[in-house]
Amino acid sequence: MHQFLGYRQINAAPASTVVTIGNFDGVHHGHRKIIGTAVAKAQAMGGLAAVYTFRPHPRAILKPGQPLELLTTYEEKAALIEGLGVSWYVEEPFSRDFSMMSAERFFSDVILGVLRASAVVVGYDFGFGKDRQGSLEILRRLCQEAGVDLETIPQQSLSGCTVSSSKIRELLHQGNLKLAHELLGSRFSYSGVVVRGDARGRTIGFPTANVRFEPKLILPLGVYAVEFEVGSERWSAVANLGVRPTVSSLGGVSLEVHVLDRHVDLYEARVRVHFVEKIREERKFSGMEELKTQIAQDAQRAREIFK
Repeated sequence: MHQFLGYRQINAAPASTVVTIGNFDGVHHGHRKIIGTAVAKAQAMGGLAAVYTFRPHPRAILKPGQPLELLTTYEEKAALIEGLGVSWYVEEPFSRDFSMMSAERFFSDVILGVLRASAVVVGYDFGFGKDRQGSLEILRRLCQEAGVDLETIPQQSLSGCTVSSSKIRELLHQGNLKLAHELLGSRFSYSGVVVRGDARGRTIGFPTANVRFEPKLILPLGVYAVEFEVGSERWSAVANLGVRPTVSSLGGVSLEVHVLDRHVDLYEARVRVHFVEKIREERKFSGMEELKTQIAQDAQRAREIFK
């Protein structure tokens, strides 16, 4: 997959480009349907599929006072989309100036002028241009006038739920990992680097990897059964996502992972933690012995989950 930092980096696209446009946060089941359709159309015409997206998320610029809870970091999103067979990935630097571009100018300058789209694939709720004034009806008219094929993907549903990034965020906040993962098409995860901790877990027989993870949506705090991905390997593990009330008064959310039944030294390694099932809420214990007993029980529960 060839990546571009904005449309201005592109010199000349082939005339047989199939373009899809959106934020694609989470790259969920609905997004995969849209992108998969674009890839299939591009393959059928011997052209390339181009995904056009934005960084940062437009909401971070247009509504800076509201919290932005991403389902995927920008790097995770790009990697997931690459796995869908896309040829070009255009990540537009979003700004207030860019947000003022009219729908007609965006279509003529970007979709036609630079990307040279012969086909466009978008979702049922697509809007574009200044204040999202470019409705599907306007896009359909512009495509017809330019001789560009337009395909609109209808709303997707799974297990009686509409698939959307906002619905998945709601489910994750509720702790409904099973349904959230079904809508996502993959497990929610954090990626980051293992950093040195206070080695307290090692002294009680449960060494942990302290993961400094990249910011995005924070799951409900607690203890989880997780898969710990390092390179090409995945190990069963138990993780505490929380503020460590028994041993710390510093505040801030930390992620500590204990790999089950193996000793690993992962300092400075890049890792990913895939959340499987919540075991319990985080709570404060009377001391280290009670904490040690509970961790042993958590580890055993995680083993049962992975069986």
